Amino acid sequence: MFILTQNSVFTVFGPLPGGFSFPTIAYVSLCTAMKQEMKTVLVADDQPMNQKVFSMILEKLGYDSIIAYDGEEALEKALHNEPDLVFMDIQMPKMNGYEASKNLRDRGFKKPIIAVTAGDPIDEKENCLDAGVDDVIAKPVNRSDIEKILEKWVHASNKTPDDSVRIFTESVKIPVSASVVFDIAGMLESFMHDEKAALPFLSRFIERTDLQLKNIPALKGAEDWESARRDAHTIRGAAYTMGGTELGYAAATLELACKNASREETEIAYPLVLNAFLRFRKEAEAFILSRS
Repeated sequence: MFILTQNSVFTVFGPLPGGFSFPTIAYVSLCTAMKQEMKTVLVADDQPMNQKVFSMILEKLGYDSIIAYDGEEALEKALHNEPDLVFMDIQMPKMNGYEASKNLRDRGFKKPIIAVTAGDPIDEKENCLDAGVDDVIAKPVNRSDIEKILEKWVHASNKTPDDSVRIFTESVKIPVSASVVFDIAGMLESFMHDEKAALPFLSRFIERTDLQLKNIPALKGAEDWESARRDAHTIRGAAYTMGGTELGYAAATLELACKNASREETEIAYPLVLNAFLRFRKEAEAFILSRS
């Protein structure tokens, strides 16, 4: 009988029973050992595109993933499944990432919680500390970002919030120029260079953003500033993931205007977002057509 781990070293002498060859037994045993040691990561994000990006990357890195669509579901699934790490989006319906994180800490959850934000990670530092968050990464996330977080918080020394020095500056990114309309390379990096996986999400992003932008004037007219801000925030985060740098920056301006509940600022920011989206859609649709 062989008991294998990923680092097992052994020598086999003589024939093996049951007609098995050594490579077969080694492969089966090694896969079993690796499955037993596989870590689980909870991804809390209400955007299917972001869920897909995280799931793809985690699978490639050898992790199981659990998806939660909002803060309440994240709280429930984290307590029930006890994942090795949680990626927690900040802006989610029902319960935001800060509230979910604080609730988890209040209920004794000790594993690392990593905030995911479309904003500046440095600006989020105080809120993260108050909520018991251990680290923060900025959207759009890619394999390198996630790999560094996992190495730091899961593998390094099985750190917990009580014995760790929290550092929030490592994932600050130097942004692509705000004038870039459609960064194809950046989008494909988010999807680990898998065009087949990226293209359906690119099409859905165009359709969804078109609807959201058509709806924002009505929200402004009804003074539903929070819904308008959420739409702008969603466009912003998804645009960065899909390579729409100019659109992401413009949406950030609109998000701030809605946060300030300012008609004047919104009337300036909205046309900027709309025009940036029209430019993005033109280039993105040409890219989709070239791949069909």
